[in-house]
Amino acid sequence: MSRSKTKTLTKWLLTPSEQLSPLLDHVRLLGRLSNILRAHLTGSLAEHCRAANLDGTTLVISVDSPAWAAKLRYQVTSLLAQLQNRGDLPPIERLRIRIQPADQARPAPVVRRQTISPEAAGVIRHVADNTTDPKLQAALRRLARHGNKKQP
Repeated sequence: MSRSKTKTLTKWLLTPSEQLSPLLDHVRLLGRLSNILRAHLTGSLAEHCRAANLDGTTLVISVDSPAWAAKLRYQVTSLLAQLQNRGDLPPIERLRIRIQPADQARPAPVVRRQTISPEAAGVIRHVADNTTDPKLQAALRRLARHGNKKQP
């Protein structure tokens, strides 16, 4: 049995293919467009915008929040004119703004231990004392400890 030779991801991505090459070209174009956007946008707005897609002649720009989208809308006309004047880009006739919040790590959920009342713990201990199955008895005693930590 012969083992097939494995390719590294870099070699796989750099090898020309009919399916992958257009996708990689599109990604590179979006990277260039993002850099051009950052160069033309004013202030800190540039940090919050990126080229998300080029759909035909519509450039979709992704922003972090509605506030940044509002600031970008004030510059859409001049930005579109600057993009249209560049000869090294595909034709862009329209800009569309899409709000896409940045990925944020979600906080870990708070784990709350369930407790039972001391009375319920007493009933469970009583059942455990009167049970003949040792595994069930041990499980009931562990459960009863959740109600009152002072008793075994």
